[in-house]
Amino acid sequence: MFKFPALATACLLAACTATPAATGAPQADIAQADMAAPAWAGTYAGTLPCADCEGIQIRLTLQPDLHYTLSQTYLRAGGNRSASVNGQFYWTDEGQTVQLDNYADARQFQIGPGFAQAFRLDGSPSGNDARYRLQKIHRYKIIRRPSEYPFKKVS
Repeated sequence: MFKFPALATACLLAACTATPAATGAPQADIAQADMAAPAWAGTYAGTLPCADCEGIQIRLTLQPDLHYTLSQTYLRAGGNRSASVNGQFYWTDEGQTVQLDNYADARQFQIGPGFAQAFRLDGSPSGNDARYRLQKIHRYKIIRRPSEYPFKKVS
């Protein structure tokens, strides 16, 4: 006689416990909602030295998914020349330097708090030379559309 109430109580408790699969909420979306963008993600800008022009305006955006956008404008007296490329980057072994893919001529940038230090075009580090420093101007934000939230709107 005691087995039936104990069994019924156990079944009732098991049925009331919500599991992630039972709620229908995708766990990956919930994890992404709580995830903040890494500190290095964002947009860096500055003007680098140029041997045959007045300077090169650079705008580099690093995204958390390891994609980038690099915009360059060569400042010339007779007219500026601009180019923009998108691609992927990876972190080098040191963990402080990113290397862009071949679409951006494998350019490298050392990432620091609030700045990206560009390597010279020959691939050599520029050290602390302020002429090669890009300042962080925008922090990357993860923006989600309302349709991506796992919660339903109640009318």
